Amino acid sequence: MAIKLRQGLETGEMRKYKLAQSTTAVANTFGTFSSGYLTPAVAGTTELNVLILESVTSGSGEHPEVLCMDLNENHTLECDTNVDTAQTNVGTKYDIVDSATVNLSFSTTSVVRVVGLVGATTDKKVLVKVSRD
Repeated sequence: MAIKLRQGLETGEMRKYKLAQSTTAVANTFGTFSSGYLTPAVAGTTELNVLILESVTSGSGEHPEVLCMDLNENHTLECDTNVDTAQTNVGTKYDIVDSATVNLSFSTTSVVRVVGLVGATTDKKVLVKVSRD
């Protein structure tokens, strides 16, 4: 379950962000910010800010730096989904289940917009763009 950047690498700014304490960041997953520190995105996250590019774990009181790519509307990302896909998913905004999986069952926070399908519907993969509106 890893996110793949399919389009927009040339528009992504890479930088390091301080990781929240007692947290594990996993490479190729969505990240967001809480109190100014990087945290993995979770169900209910309202904004996806970065694609985490390296795996790092912080201890209590530690804030190591993690290499990330700032996400913008030019990025197209390939993500796993929680259920089989359908052509009707294209163009619709959805939530996430965890930091690497799109939740095609809910659109409460609507943090990604599906722009395409990958493979067979049972492959459970979509192309998404981060939703900013």
